[in-house]
Amino acid sequence: MKVEPYGQAHGTNLSVPIGAVSRLRAFTHGKYRGLLLVGIKISLLVILILGFFVSLHATEVKLEDVYYGNPSDYSSPASIELNKVLLSYRLYQELKQFSMNEPEYWLLLEKVNKNLMRTFEIISRDNGYDIIGEKGFIAGYQGEIPDITQLVLERLKNQNE
Repeated sequence: MKVEPYGQAHGTNLSVPIGAVSRLRAFTHGKYRGLLLVGIKISLLVILILGFFVSLHATEVKLEDVYYGNPSDYSSPASIELNKVLLSYRLYQELKQFSMNEPEYWLLLEKVNKNLMRTFEIISRDNGYDIIGEKGFIAGYQGEIPDITQLVLERLKNQNE
């Protein structure tokens, strides 16, 4: 039985020097096998680490739901339920007394906004949060995002007393 080289049997002009094949076999099966396995393991570890860091930042931030902080540069997010905060906030409830055509409405709304922003700033500083948004505002975030709704409500209540 005659065995033809790969290139001739398949209609190509592929040829590999015999010395290269024997060196490759020596490298993968001989004294360098351990070195090769270590190299493969290191490569896989680097790929896993890079994948981990890419997945940390493979998030999508709903910009319309960010209330405080920089959505393009954050590491410690927190979430709130703004509707719950506003419905419990006395100053916000006072807005119902005025129509949107009255200047008092807009003055009070500005005060509500300033108080909320000041509260977000203080809570962020004291607790190390760098972004605050509506519950579920970051899709794909790997860590836990604490809900600070109650903390915001308590802080706003103390501001008004």
